[in-house]
Amino acid sequence: MRALVKSVRNLFRLYVLANVHVAVAVASVYYIAACLTGRPFRPSIALFLFGITLSGYTLMRLMTIAYHRPAIRVYYQRHKPYIFLLLVTGIFLAAYGYLGLNPAQRLYVLLPAVLSGFYNLRPGNRWLAWREVAFVKIVLVALVWAMLTVWMPALPGWKWSDAGVSAFVTLWVLLLIIPFDMRDLALDDLSLRTLPQIFKRHTVWIALGLGILMLGILLRITTPNHPLFWILLLADGLSVGAVFAARKYGKHFYFSAFWVEGIPVFSAVLLSLFCR
Repeated sequence: MRALVKSVRNLFRLYVLANVHVAVAVASVYYIAACLTGRPFRPSIALFLFGITLSGYTLMRLMTIAYHRPAIRVYYQRHKPYIFLLLVTGIFLAAYGYLGLNPAQRLYVLLPAVLSGFYNLRPGNRWLAWREVAFVKIVLVALVWAMLTVWMPALPGWKWSDAGVSAFVTLWVLLLIIPFDMRDLALDDLSLRTLPQIFKRHTVWIALGLGILMLGILLRITTPNHPLFWILLLADGLSVGAVFAARKYGKHFYFSAFWVEGIPVFSAVLLSLFCR
């Protein structure tokens, strides 16, 4: 029994440190956005988003390994064959899903790819290292998620509801990033100017404000008597709650790295069960 528990714990560490949960979260946000816009959920797009996130985050870790916390550096050093397999798998899934996109979508994904590239650059030049410009880091991540999960699947024809859903996703991702920045307060360089660095104790009230904005947008998109509203209202509450909880668990890596990004996954599962 003890050996089984140890094996499960090791698999959990691999799952988190290899960023598989991030890839699942992005695909889940796409499913939620599809429900909100009324568009069909396309497995090829979900597969592309999963693969591009998995391979992209793995590459990012490898390129910037010196900047990461010791747990991640040790993990990547000890599991090089596994990391290589993960990278190849992500690239294959992304390429396979990319072939299923239409021409407009294939061209459009280059834009968030470029933005993600600038996000990861650390050349020591503030004009190129966008993540080191005040507020840009958190906003850039949120915009890229919205671009990939809302605008890209909508091509070749956008509609007005996409703007509302995009705003909802952007605010949601902003909200989900705050616990990570609270956790990394002791590690992040002051040049990043993250929300917790600037607003300190007031950050949780900013998070509450973002949650209220999300609720307002959600009310405009759907109606309170629809199951989708209540499920995403729960997700909104969990996201705000994660920010408040991060005040106590700021040093707990797995709390923010797994449970926070599990909120979109949990929400997508509920939507699949109750919003057919």
